[in-house]
Amino acid sequence: VASSGNKFNLTNGAKLDVATLTLGTGNNITIDGTSQVSVTKLSGKGTINIDATNLTEDSKPIVGNASEFAGEIKVINNDNLKVIIDENGNVSIVEKVYVAQIGEDNKFETLQDAIDAANATDVINVVSSTTENITIAENDNITLTFSEGVTLNGYFAPFKGNLKINGGTINNTNSGASAIEINAGKLNLENVNISSARHAVRID
Repeated sequence: VASSGNKFNLTNGAKLDVATLTLGTGNNITIDGTSQVSVTKLSGKGTINIDATNLTEDSKPIVGNASEFAGEIKVINNDNLKVIIDENGNVSIVEKVYVAQIGEDNKFETLQDAIDAANATDVINVVSSTTENITIAENDNITLTFSEGVTLNGYFAPFKGNLKINGGTINNTNSGASAIEINAGKLNLENVNISSARHAVRID
């Protein structure tokens, strides 16, 4: 099957079973939780929407190899689910794990995303452990409050700004970087445990 500029809806247990499915730009397939696309090879740059309304643990909306698909596969009608494609091209729907949040409603899957979105007066609550290296923009004011038992596995790249961290653990295994390096601004650490292969804190 190959087409361009079309929209398809698979609902009520419908099944599309093909060897090759190529979705050109502008193609849009919506699959509900009871239906399925079974394909040996999925390619193209179209969009596949998986409607979460009727999804169950046994739902398999897409069966086949999507490793060459350059379009977008996304879940609609449930902001807490996302699509992942593994190294073999298998498509799975998993629950999002939020690492940080600002207030009650603004949740982020990475700490970096939360930092990039934060305003100067925001408090970023770090609620899950994460592995990432953090960049702080020049002159930013960042306040992080770690929940009990939460660890940042990584480091803060050299920055010029203001950083306050309450609680948590920073575990830096990179011998070429300090866990925190500040070149200008203010650094305030309260009840923070730091383990680092290089400097715990460097003020340069």
